[in-house]
Amino acid sequence: MCELRRRSYEFLIIAILVVASYSNSSMPAHAAENSQSGTFAELPGVKLWFTDSGGAGAPLVMLHSNTGTSVIWENQVKSFSHGGYRVITFDRRGWGKSIANSATGPQPGSIAGDLDALADHLKLKRSTCSESREAGLLLWIMPRGIRSDFEAL
Repeated sequence: MCELRRRSYEFLIIAILVVASYSNSSMPAHAAENSQSGTFAELPGVKLWFTDSGGAGAPLVMLHSNTGTSVIWENQVKSFSHGGYRVITFDRRGWGKSIANSATGPQPGSIAGDLDALADHLKLKRSTCSESREAGLLLWIMPRGIRSDFEAL
């Protein structure tokens, strides 16, 4: 029970930091798009654009909504990186800079499958995911066997 309470507090703290960072954002997402640096991962069915702050901290993967891009997390990436986390963001398949590629894998693919493949690509262990409301389907999809080494969503 104490472990559940501790995780609940950790999630609450992360949620508060995300909301606070987002509310302090003065730069619109479309203006920030050119300032974001990252790279592509060639994954099954997609050339996936992602950013990785690097470092030895606990991995925190941030997922954007169904209609956005990873640019929405730019301020949070700075905050959590300074807080010691290794922060990873990615553009979902068909959004932002990510490009679906039917020659390398099945389509349409899924956010859960792409997240799983990216976690393998980056060799992530014991990660935490933070998502916007629309990406919350992972709360339903991920615990059902796609990936078991995420500590919290």
